[in-house]
This record gives sequence, structure tokens and C-alpha cells, in this order.
Amino acid sequence: MGEPGLPRRVLVRMPNWVGDACLEIPFLVALRRQLPEARITALARSGPDEVATLAAVDEVILLDDRGPLWTRPRRLHEAGVRLRGHRFDAAVSLAETTSSAFLLRTTGIGRTVGYGRGLARLLLSTAVDLGTSSGLHRAAAYLRLLQGLGLEVPALTWEPPAVSEAAREAGAARLAPLGNGRPRIGLGVGSMAASRRWPIDSWVSLCHALRAGVVLLGGVADRAVADEIAAQVGPRVLNLAGQTRIVEIPGVLSHLDVMVSNDSGAAHLAALARLPTLCSLARAIRSARRRPGTAVRSSRIRSRARPA
Repeated sequence: MGEPGLPRRVLVRMPNWVGDACLEIPFLVALRRQLPEARITALARSGPDEVATLAAVDEVILLDDRGPLWTRPRRLHEAGVRLRGHRFDAAVSLAETTSSAFLLRTTGIGRTVGYGRGLARLLLSTAVDLGTSSGLHRAAAYLRLLQGLGLEVPALTWEPPAVSEAAREAGAARLAPLGNGRPRIGLGVGSMAASRRWPIDSWVSLCHALRAGVVLLGGVADRAVADEIAAQVGPRVLNLAGQTRIVEIPGVLSHLDVMVSNDSGAAHLAALARLPTLCSLARAIRSARRRPGTAVRSSRIRSRARPA
């Protein structure tokens, strides 16, 4: 099966955040194209594990390595020992942490690939050095790791998996309270960091200004913010924050016309649905950048700005 020397069972340690996991899609697509007969397994924390189910992998293993700092080495070692039974012949870590490199080391896998930074390069069999490519898009940086497996590094293209008909039907059911009117606009009101969030009063002003059906989207951690916005705007908005699983969101987004979002997982999921998106970046973000989806762009907006 496959060419001699190429891995047949590959473990991919996914990034720790939903947004970064979405940017891993080109890597997984390229890996599957070059290793069509290999068994590819994604190892991911809760959240990114759902993104993995949307990609071209054969199995997803949930990683539960969180907890008090002093227990992490033991938990990582135990996880590594459990993975030994899968008999992987190669592993790639897209998570840029020393702990992820340590985990791969404990698995006993002969070929382990990751970024050559800090202590991690001492724990990996192949450490990929990005050199002076500090401005490299994260999705392109993930592709560079393919060279550690002896594979070609293709040009970055955005080819997200198609939203299934079942997901589209489920998304339509979620949006039923809005009726059939158009346009429909999604608002990604949450974010991992407070510095990346547009203020609540700005979102409220935007909702009042829009002549459209408005849907609030986000995770469980964003529910309080979304509830406050919904309370101020009233019943004309549909609040789905914290009520949809990550794998369900692309189905919802496929029925929207545009997305406005903080720099968050929701903005990256919109790229999976090829939904035109305006992503606001707070002042804490160093530079504006174009997302890999051709219809998705980022803009710098001051955190105290009001919608025009």
C-alpha cells in the first residue's frame, strides 16, 4: 500500500483553537491527496475535534490534557501511552507548544514532525524551521510541515469541504423563526480574548441599523454577551449563541447572506461555508490580514468605534 517510505498511519495533533483548526483544512486536504491510502487520525481537544470531523480524516481521538499545571506532564504521558496501541508510523503536531511535542515523544512514534522552536525541537525527530517567514499565513505555515513527512508542499488554496445537504436542512430549521425574508446577516459577537471583542453597545447599534434578519452566533462562552445584545435589541434577532454545535454552524451559515464577526472561531467557520465576511480586529491585533477564503476579509476597527 502506497510508496515505500511513506507513512501509512498518520496522527495529526490539531491546533488548540477552533479558528486555527479551520486553517488546518488545507493541510489535511493536501495530506489526503498525497497519501490517499493512509489512515489519518486527528488528535484534538474539545471544539477542534468537531472541526476535524468536517475534514478528510478517518478517525478523531479526543484529547483531554487540561487541568492543573502540575498534573499536565502525567496526563500527557498517560495520553501518549494510550496512543501507542494505534501503531502510528508518523505524527505531526500543528499545535505550536512544547507540551504537544512532549506528548508525541511519549507515544514512541518513530517519526514526529512539528515546528522547530524552543524546547520542542529537542523532542521531535524532525523540526521544521520556518526561518524568516514571520509574515507567512498560518495556513501556509501548516502546509510547510508536510516536508517533514517527505511530501510536497503545495501552494495555499482554500478548498473547504462542501456543506452537506443534511447540514443545510438542519441549518434551515434553526433559522425558521426568522421567516423567509432576506437578507439574513450573522453576527459573531464573541471572541476568546476581551481585547478582540467589539463592545456590546456597538453590536446593539448595528442591529438597530440593519434592515435584515439578524442571527447571533458563538459558543457557550459567548452566550452572556449574546443574551445581553438580544435583551437590548428585542425579538427581531435570533440568538443561537451557545445553542449550536460547531459541526452545525456551517449549515446555518450556508443560509445567510453575509457575516460580521469579531476575530473568532465563528469568522473562520464562515470561511468554511464560503460566506462573505467582515471581521473586525481590535487594536490589540498587530496587523490586518486576508483570510484564506476568497470572500472573507479582515479590517481594523477601533474597539470603541460605532457602526457607520
